[in-house]
Amino acid sequence: MNPDCHPLFTPAHFIRHYAPHLRRLNMPEKCLLHMMPNAGRLNGMKNTKRSRFLFGSDAHYRSGEPDHILVYAGTGAPAAGMTLEICIELGAREIIMIGTCGILNGSGRTGDLFVPSAFIRDEGTSAHYLGAESDIQVNASLNSCMADTLRSDGLTVHTGPHWTTDAPFMETSGLIESVRKKGCISVDMEASALFAIARHHRIPVTALMIGSDRITENGWSPPDTLKTVQNRFARLLSMAHSLFGIFDTLHGDKSL
Repeated sequence: MNPDCHPLFTPAHFIRHYAPHLRRLNMPEKCLLHMMPNAGRLNGMKNTKRSRFLFGSDAHYRSGEPDHILVYAGTGAPAAGMTLEICIELGAREIIMIGTCGILNGSGRTGDLFVPSAFIRDEGTSAHYLGAESDIQVNASLNSCMADTLRSDGLTVHTGPHWTTDAPFMETSGLIESVRKKGCISVDMEASALFAIARHHRIPVTALMIGSDRITENGWSPPDTLKTVQNRFARLLSMAHSLFGIFDTLHGDKSL
């Protein structure tokens, strides 16, 4: 994207004309952007202050040390990217993405966590922010601290390259073989776009992906149980205060 360009339709325009209620939302700087449409029913979302947001969902404001907000991002890179842009317009300045991912490596299990260290970009949104050939820089210090914190809490964490695709129903054997040879350990539909947008706005971001289904050259397998995925999401919500505290610890890191 040309840094000198000036988009004609902006998040501010969208909010003003289509979602003016969002200006009344007290958006804290710390924003947990998640991909769980039924998250409001989970135990970890109780005792939160709810506000109407986008896509028929609620944002959940959680007070504490530090205050943060949980926002449903929608499905796919364009929807999630639009949501992130609006959150940034409203004041979000530190982003944790929690999503689910397909497992590509041999050792991953349903409920394991995957932290991307690099991306293969196979979605269209990120190119509008970085250009088609640009690499997405991932903050190694932030990722390392996140992974260490999660492991110290007894969780299994995998780090490695991550693949984001627009077309989950076109994941052929040849394509899976190709991305696995490039080292990819996981796949989703949003992460690389969100990292590109955050980089464009110079806002720190990390992604904690919950392993769900598995796909290899030999075929697809469903998650062992969806309850495992939901429980892991609730576990991460219970850790949100400490995870956001990592941003404060690394505040002096100029790479954030």
